[in-house]
Amino acid sequence: QQQQQQPLVSTDSQPSREVAQQLQAASSQAESSEHSLQQEMVNILTRQTGKHARRLQETICDHCSSEVVRITGLLAERGVALQDAEHDYLCELMSFLSRFVSVEASDDTTRFAYPGLLDALLLLLSHGSQQVQRKALEIIRQALLKYSPVQLNGFMQLKDHGSESSFAGELSGVMFEFLLILAQSMEVSARSGRGRQVATHSFVSLFKQGLPVTHGAEQLTHITDLHQLVKDMLSGTLGLQWQEYSTNIFESLVEYLASDQAQHDERILLTQRAWFALSALSVLTDEQATRLATQLTDEGAIKYCTNHSDGVTVASISCTDCRMDLCTQCAAVFHMARRHENITDVTPHTVQLDVSEAGGTRLRTTHLNVSVDPTLRKAFVEFKLHPNPAAFAEKGVSASSQLDRCRFCQTDLAHHRATDFSVGIKNVCSSALCLETARECCTKIHPCGHPCGGIRGEETCLPCLRGCAPKPAKKLVQDNQDMCSICFTSSLEEEACVRLDCGHVFHFNCVVHLLQAKWSGPRISFGFCKCPTCAAPLIASAHPALQPYLEPLAALMQDVRQKALRRLEFEGKAAEGGSTEEEQATYAMNKYAYYPCFKCTKPYYGGEIQCEAADGEAEFNPQDLVCAMCCEGPAMQKECKKHGSEFLEYKCRYCCSVAVYYCFGTTHFCNTCHDNIGRLRRCPEHELPHCPAGSVLQQLPGDECPLHIKHAPTGTEFALGCGVCRKPSTF
Repeated sequence: QQQQQQPLVSTDSQPSREVAQQLQAASSQAESSEHSLQQEMVNILTRQTGKHARRLQETICDHCSSEVVRITGLLAERGVALQDAEHDYLCELMSFLSRFVSVEASDDTTRFAYPGLLDALLLLLSHGSQQVQRKALEIIRQALLKYSPVQLNGFMQLKDHGSESSFAGELSGVMFEFLLILAQSMEVSARSGRGRQVATHSFVSLFKQGLPVTHGAEQLTHITDLHQLVKDMLSGTLGLQWQEYSTNIFESLVEYLASDQAQHDERILLTQRAWFALSALSVLTDEQATRLATQLTDEGAIKYCTNHSDGVTVASISCTDCRMDLCTQCAAVFHMARRHENITDVTPHTVQLDVSEAGGTRLRTTHLNVSVDPTLRKAFVEFKLHPNPAAFAEKGVSASSQLDRCRFCQTDLAHHRATDFSVGIKNVCSSALCLETARECCTKIHPCGHPCGGIRGEETCLPCLRGCAPKPAKKLVQDNQDMCSICFTSSLEEEACVRLDCGHVFHFNCVVHLLQAKWSGPRISFGFCKCPTCAAPLIASAHPALQPYLEPLAALMQDVRQKALRRLEFEGKAAEGGSTEEEQATYAMNKYAYYPCFKCTKPYYGGEIQCEAADGEAEFNPQDLVCAMCCEGPAMQKECKKHGSEFLEYKCRYCCSVAVYYCFGTTHFCNTCHDNIGRLRRCPEHELPHCPAGSVLQQLPGDECPLHIKHAPTGTEFALGCGVCRKPSTF
C-alpha cells in the first residue's frame, strides 16, 4: 500500500472482510500479549484459502519478490554492503518469501517464477551478509523440494558462465551456480610432474574479467551449508529428479577432467569446467565415487602382463615381435637395449576415484593426480610427465633407464645423480633440496623392496606407504601418493613422514611446524594439538621424535587446566561443569580465556571466551597482554601470601564499581558496563566521566567515590587486592 494508493484487494468481499477482522484481532492480541503482530499477520495470510485470499497472497509475494530483485540490483551496482536499514528491510522481505514458498501448492509455480528472483537469491549467496545468505539458502532449499530441475532452471535468466565458446550454453542451471560458488571459495595448487615449483590459483584471480556481475570475490559464509545442500541433491534427499540431474552433471564433469581430450597441464585450469569438476569432487561420497570410477573405466580395454600371468599386473606395451603384452619392468628385462619396431602402447586409461577416511576425494588417471580437501577448501593437481614406454623402445633406449629416477622429484638420474653418498640413499638427484630431504629420511628397505618413508633413526619403521604391510593391523589408510593434509603441497612419499597414535600419516616437518606455530590469535587454545584428520589429541603421543615439542605444550595445558578449575570453584560454578573432575576441567577450559603474559610468558586469566567472540577478530598487540604481577603503575598488584595471584581483583575501568569481568586479556568491566562494551570502547578518553562515575558513562553527583577509596582516573586499570581476603564491609 506504500507503493499503491488503492487497497491491494477490495474489502467488499466476504473472505477479505474475514482477513481484515482476523488482522484486527491479531493486532489487539499482539498489543496485549506483546506477541509479534508481523508473525500473526503472516500466519493469517498463509492460512487463508479461496480465490480472493489467493489473489492477496500472490500480490504480496510479487511485491516481496520485486523488492528483493530491486535491492539485490542495487547491491550488485554499488559493489559494497547494504546500509543497515536496507539490510533489515531485505531480511524481512526474505522472511515473508520463505514463509510463502513453504506453504504454496506443489503444482503452483507462479510465485517463485517472478523474473530475476532466482538469480537475485543466487547472487545473495555470495554477496549477502551471513543472515541474508542463510535466508537465501532456506528459500532455495524449499524451492528444490517443490520444483523439478526443468522448472527451476527455467526460472533463471543467466544461462552461461564466461566466454569459452566451446562450452557456451552448456554450463548453465542451478547446479552450476552452486558449483560456481564452491569454486570461488577454493584454492588450487598445481605442478607438473614432481617439480618443486608449485603454482597456487584461485577462481577469482583467473576469471575475474568477463564474469557476470552477480558473481564476485566474496565467499559464502555458510559454505558448509551449501556443501550439504549439493550433497543432498546428489544423494536423492531432495527427490529422484534432482539426484538424476546432479549425477549426470557430475559424471560429465569428472569425465572431462579424466579424459584424454582435456589439456593435461596447467592450461586446463583456465577452463571453468575444470573448476566445476574440482568443486564436484569435493562433495562426492565414497559410494558415489566408486560408481563413477567404474563407469569411467573401460575394463575390457585393460591388458595384463603375459610374463607375470597373474591377471593383476597391467601391461604397458604390446610387442608383436615377442608376441607378448609386457609391464614396464618385464619390458626392461626382455627388450634390454634392442630396437623393436612393432611396439604398441597399451597403457590403459584407468580412473581411480575414491574418498579417503578424512573425507578428501582422490582422482588418479593416466595423466594426472587430483586431491581435494572439502574442509580446507583446497585442491592439489599434479600433471604426470611419465614418458611413453613404447616411444622409448622405438628409439632403442632401454626401458630400465626410465625407472632410474630421483626418489623425491622424479628427475632422471642419468646425468643428475648425487655424488654425496653420505645421505645413505642411492636414488637421489644432486638437487640441494632433495639431498636435504634424503638426510632426514630413513635408509631402511622394507621386505617388499620399497624404501621406508619414515624419519631417520626411529626404532620402529613406518609401514610401507604402498600398502605392502604383511599384517592388516599395520596397514595404513593412506598411501604414498596421498597429499599431506597439513601442507597440501606434496605427497607423503616426497618427504620423511611420521605416523601419529591415531594411525594417520603426515610429513614430520609439517607436524613440527604445526606444533611450533601454536595457536592463532591472543588467547591460548589447544586446537592445534589435534590430528588434522580425525582431531585425536596429540599431547599424549608416544612418538619419540615429537616429545621435545609436545612436552612443553603438555606442561602449559596442565597449568591452564588447573587454573581454570580453581577459577570455576572460586565462582561457585563447579556443579555446572559436571560431576567428575574431567568434565569440570573441559567445561572450565571452554568457558575461561587464558593469555600468555608478554613479560613472564606464564598464562593468566583474561575473562570469558564468549567476550572474545563478541569482540570479533580485532588486531591485537602482544605487548598489551601482561599479567597482574607484571603490570606497572596503578594496575600493579602484589601477590597475596595466602591465595597467590589468581584472585586479585580490579576496579571497573569505566566506572567506580568492582569489576566482575576481565575481557580481551586487557580490560576489566563491571556487570552493567560489560553489557555495553561496544559503546564504551568507542568513547574518547576525554569524554569519560570522572570520579564518582556511574556505569555506562554516567556522571554521578557529589565528590564521594562509591568505593570510598582514591584511585586512578576513569579509563585506567586499577588494582583492589585479593578478592578472597577482602571483606565486603571495606567498600
